[in-house]
Amino acid sequence: MRSSAWVVSAALLVGAAVVFGADDGIPAQDVRLLSGSAWLSSAKVGQVTLLDGSTAEVAAQLQVAPPGNVVDVVQAGSTAYAVDKTAGTIRRIDGATFELSTPEAPIPDSRSGLTAFAGEDVLYAFDSERGVLVDTDPRTVTRRGREQTLAAQIGAGTATLDGAGRLWVLENATGVLTRFDGQQRTNAQITEPGENVVTIGGGVPVVVNVKGRKVITVDPITGTADRTIGLDLRANDTVQVSGSPHDPRVYIVASRGVVHICDLTVGSCEQVIPLTANSKLGPAVEAGKRVFVPDYTTGQVWIIDLAGGNVVAKPQVLTPAGDFQLLSRDGVVFFNDPQSARAGVIRLDGTILNTAKYDEANPNKGLTQPVVGQSGQTPPSSNTNQPTPPTQSSQPRQTTSPRNTPSVTQTPNQPHQTQQPQQPYPNQSSSSHSQQPSSSSSSSTSQPSPTPDPLPSLRITANPSAPVAGEPATFNVTASDGQQLSNIRWSFQGGGTKTGAPVQQTWSQEGQYLVSAQARIPDGRETSGSVTVTVGAAPTISVSVTVAQGGRITGGPGSLASCSSGSRCTGEVDRRTNITFRMEPDSSHRVGKWRSPAECADSTSATCTVRTSTHTESISVANEFEAKPQPTTLTVRVTAATGSSGTVKVRGGGTDGRDCAALAQTVTCTYTVTEPDTNAVFLSAVARSDSHFAGWTEGPCAGSKADCTFNVFNDTTIAGRFAVGSATFIWLLPMLGLRIPPLAARDKRQREVGI
Repeated sequence: MRSSAWVVSAALLVGAAVVFGADDGIPAQDVRLLSGSAWLSSAKVGQVTLLDGSTAEVAAQLQVAPPGNVVDVVQAGSTAYAVDKTAGTIRRIDGATFELSTPEAPIPDSRSGLTAFAGEDVLYAFDSERGVLVDTDPRTVTRRGREQTLAAQIGAGTATLDGAGRLWVLENATGVLTRFDGQQRTNAQITEPGENVVTIGGGVPVVVNVKGRKVITVDPITGTADRTIGLDLRANDTVQVSGSPHDPRVYIVASRGVVHICDLTVGSCEQVIPLTANSKLGPAVEAGKRVFVPDYTTGQVWIIDLAGGNVVAKPQVLTPAGDFQLLSRDGVVFFNDPQSARAGVIRLDGTILNTAKYDEANPNKGLTQPVVGQSGQTPPSSNTNQPTPPTQSSQPRQTTSPRNTPSVTQTPNQPHQTQQPQQPYPNQSSSSHSQQPSSSSSSSTSQPSPTPDPLPSLRITANPSAPVAGEPATFNVTASDGQQLSNIRWSFQGGGTKTGAPVQQTWSQEGQYLVSAQARIPDGRETSGSVTVTVGAAPTISVSVTVAQGGRITGGPGSLASCSSGSRCTGEVDRRTNITFRMEPDSSHRVGKWRSPAECADSTSATCTVRTSTHTESISVANEFEAKPQPTTLTVRVTAATGSSGTVKVRGGGTDGRDCAALAQTVTCTYTVTEPDTNAVFLSAVARSDSHFAGWTEGPCAGSKADCTFNVFNDTTIAGRFAVGSATFIWLLPMLGLRIPPLAARDKRQREVGI
């Protein structure tokens, strides 16, 4: 039957795990090049394993306790601490050299209740069963202060560490929250006695009173209650509580199968995401604006998108199902089964990268040899009576294990030296002991085989050092020992793959993104590295759009895309881009002018381009629409004398463009002029080949030629006449020797016949 001791410890450490995976309150604008790796425990074999989040490959495998001992691991940066709950000891693992310190027992006689809380330059050893706390040196794991005690026994989920290195411990028997800051201690009555849980949300301590159905935020400076938020829980609900590493937000997974998301800024826990009522669920972790909830009954993980408030994936991580650990490190989510070799990485889209932490047929295979004497510890002495190292260390080093991961990891730029391997525990496989010399005489002549040069790590840099969304960042990579790199391959979370160096990458949204690189060194070996980059939000400026009655303004981003008549729209826009706004009047209005901003003021153009980069304060956009004048009526009367015909073409003014034609008669055509003041009407009189246009006899075109242009401001009538005979024929009469009648008689006859 699987031991449940690690489960209790994992629950107790929920708050600590959140803090350790966070950025310690660094603003989003600051670049964070993080390791993206996690140390995972394997109690069955007494080992801890370092898993690379970019590839889900094993980077280190260390023997920290005898097989079968209950082992936990806590992590602060790249350094880890292996907690042996069976032996009651803690060992430090150097993040650079993988060197193990000697086992230390900072709290004598502590066993299953022993746990550790690690932060930057701080390490607390805590016995939850006896309520004993010790401030411990984070390098030597030795006590550096007196023991401090709590009167009541501490339960699961009642202790957590914040980003400032302060330990918060809640006594359910009294409802008192105690803050430890080194040797300083403060107490405050925060809640009623009963079932309570404490966690950290966005750097703020938060107490959840389950029976009282409330969430209490705590002032981290004074240690006193700050705000109380109502929580909708049932009487029989049990909960798993965790906090966001970056934002003031807390996740409460209720046993009835729902997740409450509490926004501490707004003061509300009303957002609820339904999961399933038929499963045993664990505490949630957050990464990349998504929440991951373990389902121990099915072996799956529920992935919730925070923006949409819905479940987006439910990948299977363990088959068969069972309890497992879920933790977030530098924006990467890891899962781990401490009782088996099963572990891996969960991508934001639900993709699973499985790995084996050790070879189940031979757990000692691939154990990492630490680089001793590099972490401030004294290297073991080379006594001539010391046994020869086990078989795996006396053979030439393998470059890869059966899992295709390095079996020996060394710190770059260290001098070449003989390595001291880890000594097996008495109850490990005896096969390695049988190969050791049985007398001291052989040890004086037997020497370990030379170790190949250490494999250099990759150092990834970003320029600018604080990238923001929408701007390209240049990434470069170098070997830690200066060797030349070739065949460089990149993988950018949310940005695909690239080759070569340097390369550019642009992210459209703020957030944490994993960047991985692989390369080849001159001897043909492959090496890799990864960092987590925090991309800040794009610089923005506030823009308001005030729209006059009579139309809308369009063209802005987001909420400014279309602002309706008489409304006011506001939004935050990227101040690195220009915005072109457009006035779109309705049917009864037309474009007036822009009132603001300054670069468009009094312009009668339909568009206004706002240069956001030139503004230091918020931008106001406003306009005016003009009411269109009422339509007018144009009446066109065309008279064609007997035997003649012609057509008057009517264009412009918003008319329908019909022609008005007459054949030996008088015809009247009526037009509606919809644009009387801005669009002039154009008339053109065109006679048939045997006729000619005699002229305009009425209206604004009287006395004009056949073509005439005017505005119809008021209802207007215009008349024109066509007569027999082409204009060319009349002008040819004198050339043919025909007498043209005297002027008076000619005028009279022309009037009579209509010429």
